[in-house]
Amino acid sequence: MRKNDLSFKMSLSRPVRLVTWISSAAILLGVAVCAYTAAVVEGGGWVFWLIAACMLLIPLYFAFRCPRDITLDEEALSVRQYVGGVSIPYRDIAEVEPISRYSGLRLCASGGFFGFTGLFWSSELGKHTVVAGNLKSPFLVALKSGKKYVFNCDASDKLLSSLRMRLPVS
Repeated sequence: MRKNDLSFKMSLSRPVRLVTWISSAAILLGVAVCAYTAAVVEGGGWVFWLIAACMLLIPLYFAFRCPRDITLDEEALSVRQYVGGVSIPYRDIAEVEPISRYSGLRLCASGGFFGFTGLFWSSELGKHTVVAGNLKSPFLVALKSGKKYVFNCDASDKLLSSLRMRLPVS
């Protein structure tokens, strides 16, 4: 991170942490049952090992996609995840605005397991991408291309004012 970069933490809400812990415990129990079954079944045990591996890999994907923070650097807004992330150049942003009450339908997304990440749909926004640890103070980033993102961070108001100052005047 450079000197002029601003970073805003994206915390998981209490319900998101609860869903994550309970789901993880259930998945680990399922893996243990598959491993035990694989050990006692003759000839077909490999199927249970395959199921156990899939049960571990899918949650790992969501754990790695868990949102960490939003950084405003000299050129772009960047959302960091443990693996990957989203980077949006300021010149591509058409508008940013807070969302007073968010509700979206998951199309292909995690809606609480390690945060909210993926493709959602709502009647107000249409199809859009959400990357958020919680939905307490979400904000919309609409691109000139028509693509829409919903993000959040612990200090959304401060981020929005800093982001608006960095956007080019059109």
